[in-house]
Amino acid sequence: MVRDGRKRAVRYCEMNFEKPLRSNVYVEHIPDSLKRLNQWVTWRYELRGQKWSKVPYKTDGVTLASSTDTATWGEFSDAVLTYESGTVSGIGFVFKQGGQLCGVDLDDCVDTDGIIKPWAREIIERLNCSYAEITPSGRGLHVICVGHLEKGFRQGKIECYPSGRYFTMTGDILPGCRTVEVGQTALDWLESTIRPKQQYSPHCQCRHYRGAESDDDILRRACDAANGEKFRRLFYGGDIGDYQSASEADLALLSLLMFYCSNIEPLVERLYRQSALFREKADRPDYLLRCFRRLRESRRF
Repeated sequence: MVRDGRKRAVRYCEMNFEKPLRSNVYVEHIPDSLKRLNQWVTWRYELRGQKWSKVPYKTDGVTLASSTDTATWGEFSDAVLTYESGTVSGIGFVFKQGGQLCGVDLDDCVDTDGIIKPWAREIIERLNCSYAEITPSGRGLHVICVGHLEKGFRQGKIECYPSGRYFTMTGDILPGCRTVEVGQTALDWLESTIRPKQQYSPHCQCRHYRGAESDDDILRRACDAANGEKFRRLFYGGDIGDYQSASEADLALLSLLMFYCSNIEPLVERLYRQSALFREKADRPDYLLRCFRRLRESRRF
């Protein structure tokens, strides 16, 4: 039993450590309405723990970019030039606060034959067949539409964001989904029917607290700090390479968030749920409660 388990573990690691192929980008298919916006980055596959993460870089492909710092974004043409040089894995589009564009990320919705699963097809149709493309993995879809959301949310295989995120872009479009359309009705429907009715653990008392700063302001402040690189690798990259487990990485990120959120646990939880570390285990009602208790006991904040 132990021997077999070790063999499976070795095969698992070998599979995950094999770097994914560089993304194909069909630049001619990307709408001009997006190309004109100064909201472009490049990205690279980088191994973080046992996972290949898509880490954003400036259009020069040299300096790390942030989805909350407009100074790190650039022009479409510059991103494409860097991509064509072969130094990066792909290009990306960043959603800007107040930019009137929203991204809908549909995971694991394309089968091996390239057929879109019915639940995803329904969402695309409700979004007025707005611009939709297949993700670099070939198994998901990214949809970009005109609309407004107060904040992003995720549930299962569906994520919706108005800002603070970027999409890897392939230009591998779905037939009939070439242009960016208005999708507000569908966004409202997703928010009311798919978004979890309870976004925070039962112990959180002020679930709608936003404070004087917006989420993006807090994240920007954390990224700009002296230890901002550590924060970016945890929050945006989901990097657990420096920790013994994903849970230890969670504690490190939560400790940083506690500092920038003045120890307000509901606010920390809200931001943590937007991070690359958030996963199914962390969605259990007791998980973050125990994490907060461990931090208090260890006097990390």
